[in-house]
Amino acid sequence: MNFKVVLTLHDYFIACPNGGYFDYKRNKICNLKPLSIKCIKCNCDSRNYMFKLYRIIRQFVQNRIVKLNKKIKNVITISEFSENILKKTLNQNTKITRIYNPIEDTKTEKINPVTNEYYLYVGRISKEKGVDIFCKAITELGYKGIVVGDGEEKKKLEKKYKNIEFTGWKNKDEVKEYMKGAKALIFPSRWYETAGLSVLEAQSIGIPAIVSKYCAASEFIEEGKNGFLFENFEQLKRNMIELERKTLEVSLNNNFTIEAYLKKLRKVYGEI
Repeated sequence: MNFKVVLTLHDYFIACPNGGYFDYKRNKICNLKPLSIKCIKCNCDSRNYMFKLYRIIRQFVQNRIVKLNKKIKNVITISEFSENILKKTLNQNTKITRIYNPIEDTKTEKINPVTNEYYLYVGRISKEKGVDIFCKAITELGYKGIVVGDGEEKKKLEKKYKNIEFTGWKNKDEVKEYMKGAKALIFPSRWYETAGLSVLEAQSIGIPAIVSKYCAASEFIEEGKNGFLFENFEQLKRNMIELERKTLEVSLNNNFTIEAYLKKLRKVYGEI
């Protein structure tokens, strides 16, 4: 029927069989070439190796038989970070447009976090998200920490770190209230991510963020202005100590409003 197709790349499945360039068994970034012999032999899936084999077959059909990566003419990426990884697998003639995901409310009154007392993690509680890194840093520094979210690692971490409050899942309004009381948001992700909207949501109300250098959310950080980047555990702790001494003026530009997002999306669709 000759429909024109635009593919928005919210994950890495177009390139990587498990969708994350992440070895879930070894808890680290995977640098293997997708669908190489080493990739096929590697038991890296978050479930089990049989499910990895299913994903490999799906990936083989997608990229080697259907050749989706070569046929798709228009894609939208949601960060420069993910775009740099994914464009290597696309046809050189594929038109790539970057449109960052929006956040719902960018006009909220700003908070002064100086007198706030706790550090905050918001998101899924799983190994690749690095919640254990957050908990360990909070504990070693003797700071107050709150984890908002749920996931398979929650019970284990809750049992190990009794000094940290685990709230479980909260709706968006409840999450915002926790953000308003935070000294900073910690984003310790071990895997690449493709965006990291909680960082933008924190910035929209004046809360700084400390973010792993190795994920897409690092794009949103201006070092020493609206937060800090860290490469390893010790640097994360140093950044948290620095934040205790330094006041950051956090602001968010208008590039992440829903209105700006829709305007860019209509422009892309109109040009196809």
